[in-house]
Amino acid sequence: MRNKIFIVFTILMFSELFASGGSVYTRYGLGDLYLYNSARKLSLGGIGTAILDNEIVNLNNPATWSAMDNTKFGASMLSNFSIISDENFNASYSQVKFTGFHLGLPVQRDYGIGFVIGIIPFSTINYDVQNSYTSGQVNNYQQDFIGSGGLSKAFFGFSYILPLDISIGATLDYYTGNAKYQTTIIYDGTSDFSNSNFTSEFKYKGLGTTLGLLTPNLASIFNSDRINNVRLGVSYEISGKLNTDSSGIATTAIGETVFEAQSFYTKMPKKLSIGLNFNFDKLIVNLDYVNQPWSKYRQNEKPSSYLSDLNRYSIGVEFDPNSKKYGTFWELVKYRGGLSYEQSQYTIKGLKVNQVGIHTGMSFPLGLENTIDVGLMYGIRGTTENNLLKEKIFQASFTINLGELWFIRPDR
Repeated sequence: MRNKIFIVFTILMFSELFASGGSVYTRYGLGDLYLYNSARKLSLGGIGTAILDNEIVNLNNPATWSAMDNTKFGASMLSNFSIISDENFNASYSQVKFTGFHLGLPVQRDYGIGFVIGIIPFSTINYDVQNSYTSGQVNNYQQDFIGSGGLSKAFFGFSYILPLDISIGATLDYYTGNAKYQTTIIYDGTSDFSNSNFTSEFKYKGLGTTLGLLTPNLASIFNSDRINNVRLGVSYEISGKLNTDSSGIATTAIGETVFEAQSFYTKMPKKLSIGLNFNFDKLIVNLDYVNQPWSKYRQNEKPSSYLSDLNRYSIGVEFDPNSKKYGTFWELVKYRGGLSYEQSQYTIKGLKVNQVGIHTGMSFPLGLENTIDVGLMYGIRGTTENNLLKEKIFQASFTINLGELWFIRPDR
């Protein structure tokens, strides 16, 4: 398995491709957030707070790691294609991105002690906008706005089973990344004005933690043979303050001006996730709610008028026709689907930027403990009202899950 991990990790690390363009909304705050980091989560509507599954490592809630029964490795890629339009024009962009990896080890199965380490993207900034103007005073000119960057999160953590079969978990998170914003003014050849460029860059780093809790099986409350594995899950992500270093450079006809570097804090809001999971016959049903009050976001003690509270509602269903570890290839395939509605963190010109999504996906067996997950999503975000932008989003995620026994206690 060690060779498998090395090969998969190498392929994915060098698969990051970018095309120009992207969502203009990523200009605000820390950009678009990665609320799901695996194909399984994408296909279920971006949920997972209450999913207890010994076949995968659930990165939504560290308390779920108590179900790990052998070594787990996972790595994912996300392909994104979007069509962006206003009332008059439309454009498209695509992006393929490595979306992280993780390694999980069951330290002590009787007490549900699991250890997981990994790295995943937290946010992304990616846009390239061009505006052309006609002026009688300065002739024709063009403004280019370019933004790039984002944050990543490296983490490690443990899980543990308390009395009454209550699972808890916690991680230590390290955030790092940068954001670069560039504005360029280009005049045509007949103008007496010279081109100018201004670039600002922010570098972030800081610590946080994620706490998780998962209830025992509450199926006895319903007194039904068809309902089982009823669990409630809660995850609380505390991001803390990020140390931020900023710098700026202006280039004009008279030369280059370097602005004095500054250091300050960027305060990210805490994130609360609540989930419900239950089995109904061969269906696994999941419900999730996520809240993150981006109205409390502060950069150098200053709020952003373009940010508001994020609320996300999701429902996902998984159909497992076999419910066993053994069978033919098609008997072991799992089918998933979901719906999501998100009130994003963006508020532009007084209008909330909302998103709805339809999700689907499948899981294909590669052996007893190995699978390839495929997740698909079609979503619509924003509106063309009030000169805003509407995005049609197509996403495809691919995750490889490898499992194997690394540590076997020898017979005495």
